[in-house]
Amino acid sequence: MLAYTTEVFFSVFALYNAAIWPAQAVATALGVLVVLLSLRPCKGSDKIIATCLAGSWLWTGVVYHMMYFATIEGAAWAFGAAFAMQGILFAWTGAARGRLRFRFNPNL
Repeated sequence: MLAYTTEVFFSVFALYNAAIWPAQAVATALGVLVVLLSLRPCKGSDKIIATCLAGSWLWTGVVYHMMYFATIEGAAWAFGAAFAMQGILFAWTGAARGRLRFRFNPNL
């Protein structure tokens, strides 16, 4: 059983989305960029994709989980820390060291 109601849970989404506007449009544009770069790679595309993913993971961990979801769920701090750690790993492994490759593969 959750310690909060569905209404409270959805109100966190509403508050979060209102507070971060127009970041949603920026996130959508970056998502489109990531897909395009994975479909048609160019020089530096892997580092750009890794940077976008690192930023997304860090944002989700710190801004959403730690600043908003933590107001109703104590475990959100752990979720946020896990997301932030993964974001740091994306940044280090993919953006800084260039050790990740992102390519579209049409095969199952």
